[in-house]
Order: sequence, then structure tokens, then C-alpha cells
Amino acid sequence: MLKRRVTAVEVDLAIVGVLGVALLLSTGQLAVLPGWVWSTGAWTLGIIGVIECLTGWTLGRQIAQLRLRAHPSGAKPFWPLVVLRGVVRQLPVFVFILGTSTYANDIGPLVLFIAVTIAVLYFSMCYIALFRTGRTIFDFIGGTELVGK
Repeated sequence: MLKRRVTAVEVDLAIVGVLGVALLLSTGQLAVLPGWVWSTGAWTLGIIGVIECLTGWTLGRQIAQLRLRAHPSGAKPFWPLVVLRGVVRQLPVFVFILGTSTYANDIGPLVLFIAVTIAVLYFSMCYIALFRTGRTIFDFIGGTELVGK
């Protein structure tokens, strides 16, 4: 199961990473791409985040044949907790989008630093919890677990 979870994370991080680089390269002093790339990338990341928040579905989980279920019953998870889980999980992405949108201003680099710091802390905490318990901090928040299809 751990290998499948890692596969799901790799796919999801690759998507967010490519879109994140596109955002950075289309705004502020680093702008080498046209402005519409930022709008498209920000909307795409936002839509991906909303889909995960509302359904628990990600492309990485689909490819890895995983689905989100309630822990420990295995039933369909309680919807408000899935939303809470998704919002907490997507927090660094939303802060990152905000940071790139304000990058030309003085506060933009600080917001980007905060987003990256949150992401690094999340990554560390998630894998510590995952290796010790088989569940991430997001699973604990949402009362969920990932199971095979």
C-alpha cells in the first residue's frame, strides 16, 4: 500500500510542480511566459484543489488505484470532514497562488516563502505519520484512510 501511496503523491506533486513553475515563470521579475499562463495555471490548480476538497479524488490516486474511505469502517467518508481534509491539504497550494499573484509587490516573496515553508512542514509531518501509522496527518484530520480499489 505504501508504494501505491508514494505513486499517487509523485503524480500529484508532478502536476502541482509543473503548474507552480509555470506560475512563477509568468509573473513578477521572473516573467518569461505570457500573463495568460499564470491565469490558466492558477485556475487549473484551483479547480484541482476544489475537486479534491469536494470528492477526495486526485489523478494520482486514480492512477495508483486508491480511494478515500472512512477510518476504520471503510465506509464512504463523512463529507464535511473530506472538505476539511482537502482544505488543510491544499493550504500551501492556495497560499502559493496568492504569493505568485502578488509577486510583483513587496509582500509576494514573503507569501511564497510562507507557502514553501508550509509545504515542507506538511511533507515532513505526513511521511513521519505515514511510516509510523499508515495514515497521513490529513487522514487523521478527516477521519479517513486510503484503500485500494
